[in-house]
Amino acid sequence: MGLMATRSFLYDIQVTLLDMPWPVWRRLLVPSTITFKKFHEAIQIAMGWQNYHLFEFRYGPIAISIPDEDFLVDEFHFDARWKKLSSLNLSTSDVMSYLYDFGDNWVHLIHVKGIRPLEHRELSVRCTGGEGACPPEDVGGPYGYEQFLQTIYDSEDPEANHLLDWAGGSFDPWAFDRNHVNKEMAQRFKK
Repeated sequence: MGLMATRSFLYDIQVTLLDMPWPVWRRLLVPSTITFKKFHEAIQIAMGWQNYHLFEFRYGPIAISIPDEDFLVDEFHFDARWKKLSSLNLSTSDVMSYLYDFGDNWVHLIHVKGIRPLEHRELSVRCTGGEGACPPEDVGGPYGYEQFLQTIYDSEDPEANHLLDWAGGSFDPWAFDRNHVNKEMAQRFKK
């Protein structure tokens, strides 16, 4: 076992939502001791998802998710409730994927930007940056999101108001509020 597998570290991770018309990403500081289920919850908060759907992490041949009746736990499939981020012994520049919502198929690229020793006061997850709003839940994946944007910005389209109501009354595709994300992270990941 390497040094990283035996000590606690803080990972500097960038999560990027793929297939977007412009950049949608978040930068997170995540303790290596976190389970993949909690890492999933942190990504949900950071990106602005509502945690309505299933998820899966992939790192090479390794798959990590929450088991269901079709879930096979073997040497390549792990339960996210127990598998810790530290178990992968990640290095700077390592990349994995995170799939959220098997219907809409939101693929996120997770890139390890840096690793440093974990200080006691850093046991919580936090967001250090980001750009762009996450698409609304159940919008229909990247293609559905593009259609949604075209419709809400077409003042002549009779569906525009209906879609905006469905999305909560308004939608700003450029919106991102790091302070709001960190308040939610602090609530969810209290020490």
